[in-house]
Amino acid sequence: DLELLHQLREEIGEPEAASDPKIAALAEELRAVPAGEKAVVFSSFADTIVYLDEALRTNPGLADGREWVAVAGRDTTPAERVRLIARFSPETAGVPGTGVPSGETEVDLLVASDVLSEGQNLQQAGVLVNFDLTWNPQRMVQRNGRINRLGGRPEITLLTLAPDDAELERLLRLEARIRDKVRAANAALGMESRILDLDPEERVFA
Repeated sequence: DLELLHQLREEIGEPEAASDPKIAALAEELRAVPAGEKAVVFSSFADTIVYLDEALRTNPGLADGREWVAVAGRDTTPAERVRLIARFSPETAGVPGTGVPSGETEVDLLVASDVLSEGQNLQQAGVLVNFDLTWNPQRMVQRNGRINRLGGRPEITLLTLAPDDAELERLLRLEARIRDKVRAANAALGMESRILDLDPEERVFA
């Protein structure tokens, strides 16, 4: 199996952001975010956040002129995370009364792994993009809860970049499995399926 995986990796090659349709879909959604509005992009994988950060550095136009910070988890110390988060959401996530860290500028875009999907107050943001789906629906709730909080914006936008490939879904049944887990959680715990549901207006095909 390992040999087969190595063979597949060689055939696929390294991902190239310039020709990545998912990066293009993300860029399109970021262009739709009004100027001055803050947006968060979450991924399950630190490698994906590093990939997104490199794509933005190579082509800053992908962020539609926004400055950004990236928190991949493995590459940032707790102190560094606090500093980066304070640049993005100084009013709700920074040290009270201090605002943006001295010598730094405030940014409107945060790309982060799930290391920030719990315990962070990012409700200055009005848009959250799930760059990928997670196998655990509770993780989606936790992500969305970073901006869907008391004292946050009266209206927020939650988006999911879902594969535009019916054959892939037939083989992997990723969305179907998530929906099954949501139904089970609803029955057992009363989890809010509205937050997790991949409604047409909240799904972006990539």
